[in-house]
Amino acid sequence: MNDIKTDENDIEKNIKNVKGTLFRWTADSADWYESASEYTGYHDRLTEIIAPHLDSEYTCCELACGTGTLARHLAPYVKSYAANDIDHNAAVHLADMISDGSCPNLDIIEGDWHDVFALKKFNAAVFSFFGAVEQDWNALAKLVTDRIIVISPRSRTGKMKLAADRTAAGSSSHQTSDSASLPDPEKPQRIIRGKVRSFETGPSIAEFLDKNEIGYIREDVELEFGQPFDNLSQARDYTRYYYKLDERDIDVFLQKKLERLKDGRWYFPKTKELSVIIIDMTTVKQIQ
Repeated sequence: MNDIKTDENDIEKNIKNVKGTLFRWTADSADWYESASEYTGYHDRLTEIIAPHLDSEYTCCELACGTGTLARHLAPYVKSYAANDIDHNAAVHLADMISDGSCPNLDIIEGDWHDVFALKKFNAAVFSFFGAVEQDWNALAKLVTDRIIVISPRSRTGKMKLAADRTAAGSSSHQTSDSASLPDPEKPQRIIRGKVRSFETGPSIAEFLDKNEIGYIREDVELEFGQPFDNLSQARDYTRYYYKLDERDIDVFLQKKLERLKDGRWYFPKTKELSVIIIDMTTVKQIQ
């Protein structure tokens, strides 16, 4: 990689923090996300896992849908799909992506889902990397009648890692319970768009469901979701946006991470270790 400067020092010592946090979508981040999805087939694979658990007569909502990439993949499998996000830029991007009429049954609902979906009912709800199962269980149970589909990290390294990465059976189902308990107040937390939320992982969600005897299927998968770049300028912009690095450390970081593709582009490889959890809401007794 001759056009990236090297550093004689240990690369790891030059990287202060490679865990950035996305709070708001921009035109660039939306484009990066779309190109990563297209190149890796990440959302195609998720759709293969999720679609068999949907029904053509379902009404479905997605919470925190972001730019709606997963929504556009899943909408053809249900009767109607309401894609929700609080971020205006994300909603604008999704509206542009479906302006060609490619998803006629997909509606964009902007705002906090607690407000915009108040008193509404859906057969299914989908959300990805959005801690809602444990913290918002009672609201979810009122919103959804059949399936809640959760895409969650299996674990979290660094400050937000659970004290113990509790394991659960890869696939299981259970009977009913009167109501689910509240999340553990000692669980690590993170900030999502200004709100403090418990950090959920596949094992922690499974533990919550097991404890409350709620039926579910869990599938653990590893999916590639790396980022292609047309040039090194894009790679640097991407690194500035997602990672907390000193400017002098960016090229050092990319020197270690980037690979050259056969077509001449650059690639930042990433693998997501996920739990896809299908929660059977018919096993939950009606909340009074």
